[in-house]
Amino acid sequence: MLSRKPIDINDKWIFIFVYPFIAFSIVHVGNDNSLSQLLRIPSYYSDIILAFTCTYAIGWYLRKLFYLLERRFEEESQKRERIVYQILLGLIGPATFIIGVELVYLFMIGVDWKSSSIFYLELPLVFMFLVLINLIYFLLYRQKYAIGLRETISEQQRSKDNYFVVKSGAAIFNIPQEAVAYFYSENKVSFLVCTDGKKYIYDISLKELIKQLPSSDFFQINRQMIARRSSLVKFSQTDTRRIKIELKPTVEKDIYVSKTRSAEFFNWLNNH
Repeated sequence: MLSRKPIDINDKWIFIFVYPFIAFSIVHVGNDNSLSQLLRIPSYYSDIILAFTCTYAIGWYLRKLFYLLERRFEEESQKRERIVYQILLGLIGPATFIIGVELVYLFMIGVDWKSSSIFYLELPLVFMFLVLINLIYFLLYRQKYAIGLRETISEQQRSKDNYFVVKSGAAIFNIPQEAVAYFYSENKVSFLVCTDGKKYIYDISLKELIKQLPSSDFFQINRQMIARRSSLVKFSQTDTRRIKIELKPTVEKDIYVSKTRSAEFFNWLNNH
């Protein structure tokens, strides 16, 4: 089993700059009193302490949540599940917790929640800030993975070893050449398919990829497919002089070698 690379993002600036701003905003937005007046109100200080405590507690929670979700869900195949978990655990859950703590706090200081602004002011603010933090973490992780993937691919391209570097969710894998069955393109995205049927996004176009592959092992069947010799199970000529290819692992749709490449295909089979 291939191990996942550890995730390391720089989110210290969120705790230093963003969370203090959020905590102060929750206390001061919608408050008609001036700062000098607030400083003379005893509950102002407990409000500040509560706001900072809740903000940083949720901040540490969201850091851990993203850390776990990035490992649990595959980026391409589990997008819907990831979104559901993100909404429930990253938005609804923290907002419910904060409002619950606020209700308990109001009860303790003897304030009737019905006369407070908790639901028409604090709750929308909390949701807005939670969406902001979720978005920041999402962008930080996407940027980190994009940079890491480009660097790893560059290293792989410079390497003499026959490995293909692929990305799956939060992980980056080294796939040996002998484990590759074929490459194909769909909606301008390239995919690598292994002999065991596993599929990964491969961030190089087929046009560039065929230049890097050993011609003795790989042949470009058509514009959408590059196949490894060992993956060819059966091929037969049709009435239209196209060559129908059967591959292993199997492909859902029929694969053909075009008429213009048929002779080149048979020469490749014979000469290699």
